[in-house]
Amino acid sequence: MKKIFAIASIALALGLGLAACDGKQSKEDAALAQAKADSLAEVARQDSIAAVRAAVAAPYVGTYEGELPAADASGLRTVFVVTPEGGYTYDQALVSDGEQKFHDNGTFTIDENGIIVLMSQINEETAATPFIRMQKDEQGNLIVVNADGTLPEDVKAYTLVKKSEVAETME
Repeated sequence: MKKIFAIASIALALGLGLAACDGKQSKEDAALAQAKADSLAEVARQDSIAAVRAAVAAPYVGTYEGELPAADASGLRTVFVVTPEGGYTYDQALVSDGEQKFHDNGTFTIDENGIIVLMSQINEETAATPFIRMQKDEQGNLIVVNADGTLPEDVKAYTLVKKSEVAETME
């Protein structure tokens, strides 16, 4: 009888041990499944953000060029490129020597008045800040507007002409 009781006790202990392992495994499986679900949700969120950016960018995609006024030079040769993904590059070079150059890239938003607001991020430690605003004209060109969104006095001098539906960079 003692042998049967001992064998039954061992079998019960083994059964409880296996059940405990199954419980632990189930918790690990649940945690893994949750991590996978969270990862898929984040991918879907990122895809959604990318789709919104692309939809906002669609009417503006292309390359815009012009020579903007400059205080200390005869002008700034400017190339502004809007990518299908909703990003931009903005390049300027002094017309007089072409040596002094400025480059920026980032994302942009469209405000409630239809003004394109370029969000520049100088480095990873700084928050993106608006650095230039533009408005689309009837011909599809972009006019650099004042900080308050009003048109400059000499609209023609601040107009970037759409050169291409394709994103091209300044060489």
